[in-house]
Amino acid sequence: MKKSEDEITDFISKNTPYQYWLGKSFLLMSDIYLSQNDQFQAKHTLKSLYENYNDDNDGIKAEATKKLLVIENEEKSEQQKAIDSSFQMKIKEQ
Repeated sequence: MKKSEDEITDFISKNTPYQYWLGKSFLLMSDIYLSQNDQFQAKHTLKSLYENYNDDNDGIKAEATKKLLVIENEEKSEQQKAIDSSFQMKIKEQ
């Protein structure tokens, strides 16, 4: 994973004219962040990609949106579990 992350970072830093592959690189980078349990970085990488990518027709933005929705749904689920857990603790305390 580290080698892949380094390769992607190197590719990004070279200001490639191949925007499609740059977009794919950011998508892959978000997958790497998720594999490292870094949802924050993955989410913000995808948001940045969606906001800054110029081509609406090649599938990059659509894929970023799908991945972002998965992360956001997971976050909502975790938040709901925390609320449910908190609610159960209040009931037990009384």
